[in-house]
Amino acid sequence: MKLRTQLFIFPMGVVFITVCIFISLMWIWRQSDSVLEREEYVAEIHSLVGQLESNLLLYEENPTRAYIYRWEERHKQLTMVLHHSPTLPSDQQTLLNSIKGLNRGLNVLFERLQYLSRNSTPETDALRRHFKDKLVTQLETIVEDSKQLVVMARQSLRDSQLNQIIMIGSILLIGALLLSLLAMSLSVRIRNYLDLLKGGIKALEAGNFSNKLTSAGEDEFCEFINEFNQMQKTLEETTISRDALQKEIDQRTYALKHIASTDPLTQVSNRRKLMEQAELEMARASRHKSPLSLLLIDADHFKKINDSYGHAVGDQVLIHLCRLSEAVMRENDLIARYGGEEFVILLPHTDLSGAGELAGRIQQRLKDQPFKHEGQVIPITISVGVASYTYDQSFADLIAQADRALYQAKQSGRNCIRLSEPKVVLPASDQSLH
Repeated sequence: MKLRTQLFIFPMGVVFITVCIFISLMWIWRQSDSVLEREEYVAEIHSLVGQLESNLLLYEENPTRAYIYRWEERHKQLTMVLHHSPTLPSDQQTLLNSIKGLNRGLNVLFERLQYLSRNSTPETDALRRHFKDKLVTQLETIVEDSKQLVVMARQSLRDSQLNQIIMIGSILLIGALLLSLLAMSLSVRIRNYLDLLKGGIKALEAGNFSNKLTSAGEDEFCEFINEFNQMQKTLEETTISRDALQKEIDQRTYALKHIASTDPLTQVSNRRKLMEQAELEMARASRHKSPLSLLLIDADHFKKINDSYGHAVGDQVLIHLCRLSEAVMRENDLIARYGGEEFVILLPHTDLSGAGELAGRIQQRLKDQPFKHEGQVIPITISVGVASYTYDQSFADLIAQADRALYQAKQSGRNCIRLSEPKVVLPASDQSLH
């Protein structure tokens, strides 16, 4: 059963119960009115019979014409009331018929009693007393029957009221039971669907998009579940697209950062990356009081190589220089192109002596693995200025210090290493530091 049908049943059920109760109340009102009418009718009979009995007693005490008239009036009223009786139950109707039969004999007995009272003789007195006793007996019988009739009418009224209460109570109970069962069924369905949706939402929160909700039936809840599954599918597709887009963004961001921090020719770090990394390493060295050194390398006679072999070969010479330098560097060391044929190698946790030793290894590697172009060996030599950070310098000061050492190396004939302190010239043929 569809949800809208069940929800429609609730107000319709209330309306139906209300109509049933209204009809029951109307029927009860008519029944009560009928019972009350019968009770009033029986009460009137009982009253008239009582009046007849009183008039008979008064007539015996004072047999005047006035009491005879009163008797006849009351008897006439009783006869009319008995003649126009309402519909009564069978037991009450039987009793009423008995009263009617006794009433017909009352007037005959009373007329004979009047006649004997007017012609009073010793012989008629005994007969008059006989008729009087018979009349009184009939009146008492009618009185008892009327009392019983009143009792039966009142019992009928109580039974009718009880039946009315039972009827209304039954309608209310059955209606409430049916509505409660419908509400319970609807509540269970709603709770089950809510639990199902709650599980689906938790699965979505956990990133599980494969948990498809299933539900039997074709009601609104199932339509909602289908919409939820469709939303989950769309969300999964969106999430996959978002992840793919994020991955592409990360890749492009990395590529852009690499481009922004890398020299396009030699693929080593550029000047910008060098300055950023140098500031970090200088701060770390100052904080931990650890050594930090720097090599400023210049390719000797590079202009002559460009003029003799062309700029393309010159570019390959610079690349060869970078690859050989990287081969002897540590993982946390940084080589960067500082400008033209000048390169800087940043050496964390390395003192001045250790930096000089690395410069010597680079020179030796260039000697052992010279650059070759079309079978021709092109010798490469470098001049190196070495400086060590003293915690109170800026990066510009450190570069200037290394640059002064490099200038001294070039003035000393190139292909040598100069330490900013002490000032020692290391020729290419001698790799030891003095």
